[in-house]
Amino acid sequence: MENASKALIIAGAILITLIIIGLGVAILGSTEGATDTTTFDAMQVSTFNNKFKPYEGTIAGTKLDALMDILLANARAEGNKNKVKIPEIDITMDGISVDNTAKPGESNFSTDDYIALIKNIKNNIKSAHRYEVTLHTSNTNDLVNKITIK
Repeated sequence: MENASKALIIAGAILITLIIIGLGVAILGSTEGATDTTTFDAMQVSTFNNKFKPYEGTIAGTKLDALMDILLANARAEGNKNKVKIPEIDITMDGISVDNTAKPGESNFSTDDYIALIKNIKNNIKSAHRYEVTLHTSNTNDLVNKITIK
């Protein structure tokens, strides 16, 4: 009888140990995707920013349309998974208003609203018109985080 009770105590200790190890593995597994997405190496920053640099300055409407295509492809690729890599659009153009849901920095950001904004801008671009495009970079990771269009 004494051996049986010792065996039960040992079995209970083993079971508790396995449960603790299982919980530890589950917790580590759940934090795997929660890495800091605001740190990028120099190559990633350069590759990302170089998509937009050719469009900085005074550009024709056709070139602005090409920039919108790049922003559209970028938004579809990044979606809600990495809002850091979706530049905010600050635009002064008749018929265009930017809602907070189309601003990546806002808590209620919606990729669908951002894409709708880009499509609205594309529909209002005048080919012969000249637009002033300014790129702004983040102080924390040097990525282009805002594009001003006038």
